[in-house]
Amino acid sequence: PETAAREREALAAQVPTLVAAELPYMLGRQCLVAALRDAGLFTTAAPASWGMLGAEEFRFVAAAVFMAAVTTPLDVARTRALVARSRAPDGSASSDAADDADGIAGRATLASCLFDAYDEGGVPTLFSGLIPRVLYSGVVVAGLIPLRALGFVAIRDSVILVINNGRP
Repeated sequence: PETAAREREALAAQVPTLVAAELPYMLGRQCLVAALRDAGLFTTAAPASWGMLGAEEFRFVAAAVFMAAVTTPLDVARTRALVARSRAPDGSASSDAADDADGIAGRATLASCLFDAYDEGGVPTLFSGLIPRVLYSGVVVAGLIPLRALGFVAIRDSVILVINNGRP
């Protein structure tokens, strides 16, 4: 029980870092989709070779790919902060006992990890993992979100039909 409580506290301590790293991606993606729609860009469906991808889906994937690329440095910093916390004996970001060769465990905030990554290798380090992030967050996740929404609609419709016993 005591160990489980410590694990819950350590997980709760990570939430601000996770939110600060992912919120710009999610908000930026939604704003970019709206901006693309309002600007009248991608008003027709994607090229025929892309299959059934409609204009809205194409805008969503394009915005997700762009935002995944732009927010890669935040993802790098988030990963470094979470790794540093996992190395700390108490799961905190301020444990001096957890300082490692990277020097980030003792001060594992998102901002400090961004600066440390830049100091370590400049812009290339901030954008390490760009291709996997763009492929996963930009293409796979963006492609699955509409499917997930359709799944929720199907479940909702099934529940409505069951409740109404087939009556409209």
